[in-house]
Amino acid sequence: MDMQIKLLAMLLALLACLLPLSACKGKGRGDKPRETIELDTSDGYDYGSLDYKGEGFTFLQCDENRWGMKTALAPEAGETGDEVSDAVYSRNVKVETLYNVVIKCINRDIYETGEYVRTQCFGGDSTVDAAYVVGSSVATLIGEGLLNDFSEMNEVQIYEPWWGQKIREASQFGGSSTLYYAQSDISVTAFELTWCVAVNLDRISTLDMENPYELVRGKQWTMEKMFEMAEDGMQSNTDGSYTYSEDTDCILGFVTYNNYAAAGLNGAGCFLTQKDDIGNPTFTGEGQKFLDVVERYATAFHTPGKLVHAQEEGFHYEDIFAAKRSLFAGIEIKATSAFRAAGIHYGILPVPMYDDKQETYYSNVNYLAPLLVIPNTNKAGEATGRILDTMAYLSYKDLLPVYYDSSLSYKSLGTPDSVEMLNIIRDTRCFETGLLYGWTTDFYVEVRYIFVGLRPGTSASAAIGSYREPIIQELNDFITKLK
Repeated sequence: MDMQIKLLAMLLALLACLLPLSACKGKGRGDKPRETIELDTSDGYDYGSLDYKGEGFTFLQCDENRWGMKTALAPEAGETGDEVSDAVYSRNVKVETLYNVVIKCINRDIYETGEYVRTQCFGGDSTVDAAYVVGSSVATLIGEGLLNDFSEMNEVQIYEPWWGQKIREASQFGGSSTLYYAQSDISVTAFELTWCVAVNLDRISTLDMENPYELVRGKQWTMEKMFEMAEDGMQSNTDGSYTYSEDTDCILGFVTYNNYAAAGLNGAGCFLTQKDDIGNPTFTGEGQKFLDVVERYATAFHTPGKLVHAQEEGFHYEDIFAAKRSLFAGIEIKATSAFRAAGIHYGILPVPMYDDKQETYYSNVNYLAPLLVIPNTNKAGEATGRILDTMAYLSYKDLLPVYYDSSLSYKSLGTPDSVEMLNIIRDTRCFETGLLYGWTTDFYVEVRYIFVGLRPGTSASAAIGSYREPIIQELNDFITKLK
């Protein structure tokens, strides 16, 4: 009881300190006065205390609306009509009010984010306090010692649910707590780049096909079941071909692009690397099951009209599905807004399992998804940790429900079944850590082109033979450096 009284007293004191802030106007974005609001801090979270003296805390983020993603981190104003942007703005104002800070953002081309941080660190610049960097460039920054360790930031509660636990678990090696990148809902880009399978529900109904939601619930949603349904849902042109254009009327079974390969492999329980019993990364992109998954997908992609790689102007998987010209599509969640705009009656499903004996679904997050890093030129570890942890918590508490329920579940998907599927996808997200570190990148590129039928043949044996030993050597070198 004494502890509860002390906690209540601390919270009331913090609130009393904040009330004057709610009436003030500090310098903010441009020459505009910085909006502040009254806050209720009695939700059980320890907001701590910090006075950032009205200075800016600057994020680096990829270019706005890249790949159709929601990327807003510091919108100029609320009430824009976009619920997610408005929720981001509201979150930022709460943080600004709490800590007398101004949240700012610099946008750069997503592929330039890593080099931007690198240049800043080597130049001794401290403009960017925290950065969202394209996942594939993280390894270089780590290797050059340019990032701060999240595990050394006491204010960051990295083991709490407002931080991505899946990526944390996959990225702490050999029993070490060291963590140079993190994921949270401060930015929703990682969620936007999570893989799933879209299904045309009208065609399912027209053809009187099995209920895909029941298949997922019963763990009967397997690779073979998707291949079977894709074939049943195909419809050729009058000449028997599956040539796609505005002047033809064929309907394809399944469409996607080449990075679905990682999603398909993970969905079937196959990973390029995984941690061993003592927490060290080990090569797992081999074995009979791995070969079988690649071969079965490749065979399906080599079958005209069944599984189709479509990633070019005038022949793009998202457009094909939105035009109701495919039963299924392998997509990242970001595509749902385009389908909503097209008015198609669709749902989403997790990527299929290998077979009905598999214990869980796995939902891959694209390895290009931006990850949060702290440049080593940021020496204000305590203040940075305080700001980031509060932003992560408020995003988890306030922003995610808006993004999740309003933007995705009800408006883009519109059915309770799809909401349930989205829950499954969110709870089973996984990451190919080997791609983040670059250990398996060349191997993956080779395998993915076989996987989606862009290479002759259907076997990954030669690729495994070529890359296995170099990958193992890289992993051994990494493990040695851990010791």
